Amino acid sequence: MFSACVASAVVASAAGQAVTFEFYPLRPLAGLDASSGVGINAKYTVVGWSRPANSGVRRATLWQLCGGSGVLGYSEGTDLAALAGIASNSSLDSEGFEINNDETAVGYVEIDVSGSPFRRGFVWDMGEAVYEDIAPFASGATGESHANSISDDTVPYVVGWATEEGDCFGQPLREIGFRMAWVGSSSTPSALPVDSTTETARGNDVATGDSGRTVGLRTECPLNSACDPSFEATEWTGGSTPSITSLNELGPDDGSQANATNDDGMACGYMRAEDFDCVTHAAFWPSTTGTVVNLSDASGYPLERTTEALGISEPSGNGVVLAVGRDSILLRGLLWIGSPAGPTLDWTYVYIDDLMPPLSAWTVSVAFDVTDDGWIVGEGGCGSVTRAIVMRPAPGGGFACPGDVNQDDDVGAADLSILLGAWGQDEPVCAVEIILCDMNMDGVVGVADLSIPLGEWGNSCSMCSSSMQSMQQSSEESETLDALAEALAALGFGSPMGFVEWGATASLEQLASVGSGLAAVLDAKGGE
Repeated sequence: MFSACVASAVVASAAGQAVTFEFYPLRPLAGLDASSGVGINAKYTVVGWSRPANSGVRRATLWQLCGGSGVLGYSEGTDLAALAGIASNSSLDSEGFEINNDETAVGYVEIDVSGSPFRRGFVWDMGEAVYEDIAPFASGATGESHANSISDDTVPYVVGWATEEGDCFGQPLREIGFRMAWVGSSSTPSALPVDSTTETARGNDVATGDSGRTVGLRTECPLNSACDPSFEATEWTGGSTPSITSLNELGPDDGSQANATNDDGMACGYMRAEDFDCVTHAAFWPSTTGTVVNLSDASGYPLERTTEALGISEPSGNGVVLAVGRDSILLRGLLWIGSPAGPTLDWTYVYIDDLMPPLSAWTVSVAFDVTDDGWIVGEGGCGSVTRAIVMRPAPGGGFACPGDVNQDDDVGAADLSILLGAWGQDEPVCAVEIILCDMNMDGVVGVADLSIPLGEWGNSCSMCSSSMQSMQQSSEESETLDALAEALAALGFGSPMGFVEWGATASLEQLASVGSGLAAVLDAKGGE
């Protein structure tokens, strides 16, 4: 569960109080130009895809943000498509959808059959270096499958859909949901039951510790658009012979889909709007015995807009639940916050990019997943750039590593140089290192920000600390603070704070000149 302090910070954001999230755009694979993050685990490993800017061909990608060799926010991804045997110049698609805490990821890859692409659900077991596709129920090479989710059980469950042979209104194949215990290359999917041979189904998400409880949808064959009134949000429970529960019975009576579930029995997705043609609203099911909540209506969101909830957290220690998704018309990511109000939850919403620092010009178009401690992953952009976006809670309205503007886990001369170069910046920008220069988040890079890296000089920071902020200063790092003081003294400043006071009235030209001199002195001392 995410901590009470993080939950309070998120709720404060929705109320228009302090900014409580910092963000990190994730680089696409080398040679590619765009990326998107779809799933994130409790170790802050992200899966999604990378692609060229002017091409729709996607390559499944994994970013290890914490504990890996990359720096958070600038981490180079792992090419999951290559691990699945797809050549770098291939026109075959692949995507990563979810990853569990044992670093086993699921998604799909395309295979070539006589010049035509066909999807296969895929499992990347990073710990065991086992990479396997999931066979469809239908015989022959043209059957398809897709893996959507994986649990954190000791023997994890994988859920998704696969085609099987059958008459689907003249079509030879129909989609049917599956659930599979992942035991390596010998794993075999089992079909999720449906009510008739004319139904099709998908398993969208699976809970942990609940015998593979799965949520998704059933509908009359063939599978059409979200406007189809036959869509029926569904939960499958039980072991070898799962039972079916229609979430439609909790309202509405038609047109709904469950996209995600947590281990507390809650689910989220969408429901058809009652008064608008072909409009869907984000939906929350508190359990299989509670009435569905229209999140648009409950949170005061405009009812004429199409929304969908795609991810959900566990309840926090004080009962707060987070759901994330999007407005499909405005193309903006949404965060819904459910705060306990007696036996129910009181819902509010916030656009996720409104939680970004004041100097950020980035937007978030969709949020796909949220961790139990409040990290959000999705897709965003700035100008012509599209990136996987990770949003990280920063309780107290400040950055987790103050002063580390270049995100190399240390506060030093490089950070000060960037800050001085951004001096006076008061308009939103795309460059993350410039955005991070506004350390007090007042919307301008100035003297108040200058004092922060000087105060943290020589510190090392763990961006992924569970305490959200872990600044350590060793005796060796203290020497770097002494070196800074000596360098400033050589330029005529009696102390770091004397430099800050001078900077309050200095011109940009003076700051640039002193910044260059300071960097030169520090470089010379580093070479001694």
